[in-house]
Amino acid sequence: MSSALVRHASADAPSRDEFKRLLRAAGLADTPGRRVEDRFICHASGRLTLRSGELIHFHEGWVDRDRKIIKIPRLDDCSCRYCRERVQELAETHDDVDAEDALEVYWQPKYEASIRAIPYGYSERSIEIVETFVDEVGHLDVAQSTINRRVNTLQERASLDRLYPHALRAAAAFYWAEQGMEAHYLQALMGWEDMRVAVAYIQATGNQLADRINQLASTDTEEDHTVTDAAELPDPTAAVYDATDGTNPRSGPEPEYLHDDEESQHPPTIEETQSSTLDDFASA
Repeated sequence: MSSALVRHASADAPSRDEFKRLLRAAGLADTPGRRVEDRFICHASGRLTLRSGELIHFHEGWVDRDRKIIKIPRLDDCSCRYCRERVQELAETHDDVDAEDALEVYWQPKYEASIRAIPYGYSERSIEIVETFVDEVGHLDVAQSTINRRVNTLQERASLDRLYPHALRAAAAFYWAEQGMEAHYLQALMGWEDMRVAVAYIQATGNQLADRINQLASTDTEEDHTVTDAAELPDPTAAVYDATDGTNPRSGPEPEYLHDDEESQHPPTIEETQSSTLDDFASA
């Protein structure tokens, strides 16, 4: 598909204010259980970086309450609706697949990098949302389409133009990049295989560059410079014209030039120096 026809999640990521509206909208559900679920869906995707497949398979066994960490496993013995449907499809199309055996090892994260530990204890609200969900609901035994509908309902209640689960994850990436998280940490938190995706989000926010410039500027003010009056400087004329060895005492030693091999003199190609943007990572 042409890149001009692809709409990227980063373009639809809700802002911080819009995310607050989403959390408030989640509290407007008809029943207490639904309110707990909707708040968890919003927070787990929009701040804790869970993908839809991870939301569907989340359960109490993933939560380490002592360390306040959600652990995405390599494999999970699963009997949720999503896995049952996928395994049944496999069993119907492959004679060597037994549905019950396949369920024991069926679910696994999207990428190897998606096997990760996600801290959720950074705020009291985060702890409350996650642990209340674990205590009162436990897990979401729903299909992917149900997650999509839940997010669409939140979008309408919050009066947002466009929202879907992957856009919530993009909001999480922007949020942590804006907080100043370095690329390798952001990659690990999001479960991306390619660090260039993290770099692209960080570059899109511009916060790290601005913070670094402000840091450097704060250590080099005009008041720190010592300005010498020109009248106090020695007259170099005599030293120049009185030199007897033909050298200019105001010049430094002649530089020595080291010549690399011919191949290293070739400048890098455009492809080698081209930076990545968020448009290059639509499905991360």
